[in-house]
Amino acid sequence: MSSPDASTLERFRRRIKGERGARVHWSSEDIHRIAKRYGLRERDIDRSVVELPRRKFAEIQQQPTSVTGADYTATLSTARVDRMFDSIAVGGWDLKEFRRNPVVLLSHDSQAMPVAKASAGVWIGSGKLKGAITLAPDQDELRKLIDGGFLTAISVGFRPGKWKFSEDKSRPYGIDFQDGHELLEFSLVSIPANPDALIDRAIVQPTSASSGKSADALERQRERERTLRNLRLVR
Repeated sequence: MSSPDASTLERFRRRIKGERGARVHWSSEDIHRIAKRYGLRERDIDRSVVELPRRKFAEIQQQPTSVTGADYTATLSTARVDRMFDSIAVGGWDLKEFRRNPVVLLSHDSQAMPVAKASAGVWIGSGKLKGAITLAPDQDELRKLIDGGFLTAISVGFRPGKWKFSEDKSRPYGIDFQDGHELLEFSLVSIPANPDALIDRAIVQPTSASSGKSADALERQRERERTLRNLRLVR
């Protein structure tokens, strides 16, 4: 069997390492599954992903329960097909561990110290994953860039759960992330993968406009629904 051409390897490398914002933390099983889609063999996988970065995350204090004192709120993710031709189901986010370590990075650089924290954590409302941002005390220049409209975009870093390749013929290598995607961090970036992922012009409160329920209540409701779905599968 002949070796894959350079363009195939490059497309696979961009798929795994990320393009327009590296944000997906693939497992070894995921990487092999994607490689098969590209027609690659074991030895080709090693060549393509050998430079994958190892991410480390600093521990910071637990976030408060309201947006009081937050500098900004932002849309972190929606179900819109993004520039990688992927979609992320909003109802499938696993936010538990992030709430214990709510780091906000700059351009997914986990080797550097966080530039902010998600002071009110994250919540889901109106079909969007939202978050509140409090900048670190030494980030005056970053604050000027945001306030001046020079830096307005967000990108999520996450570990995939259940996913499948898109059945949409217009995006044959696109992926639909369906459930259990664990949020690890989100970042301030120049260009987002999802065009909807932007800092709000005004602070948005963590409630559901349609039901008026709190973010915590909505999260508990989604957890109950997910548990019931799993029980039905077991039976």
